Amino acid sequence: MTTPPSDWDGRTFAYGVLGWVIPGLMALPLAWGHESSGGEAALFAVLVWWGLGVVGCLVAGVMVGARIGANGSAADAFGIGLAGVAISGFAALVVSVAIEKLVGVLHLGPVTFLIPIPFVLGYGVGFGIGFAISRN
Repeated sequence: MTTPPSDWDGRTFAYGVLGWVIPGLMALPLAWGHESSGGEAALFAVLVWWGLGVVGCLVAGVMVGARIGANGSAADAFGIGLAGVAISGFAALVVSVAIEKLVGVLHLGPVTFLIPIPFVLGYGVGFGIGFAISRN
């Protein structure tokens, strides 16, 4: 195995982070929509972030997997990208606390800890697809 380029770690980590950050930024304006009884707009924003985040992490996984080619360690690349995706767990906690502070009637509770799981699964599937494509 040869050593990947020096920017490998930074880019791979950034792909993982951007897989859930960009969808989150896209969903953020939806949180301040008009709501009648409180909580619907914030919950809708979380659902949009969750749906788009899974797709974004899938794309990030494909990008990382395809970038490996013949000159990088698949395990290292997967781990670094996964570290970027895993930060979404902390982001989910922040989002949950923010929603509970802004909207008193909506509490995500233990569901907050489940939000990042589809991100990780999407990233893993995308990585497998990207890795398989780059090997052909």
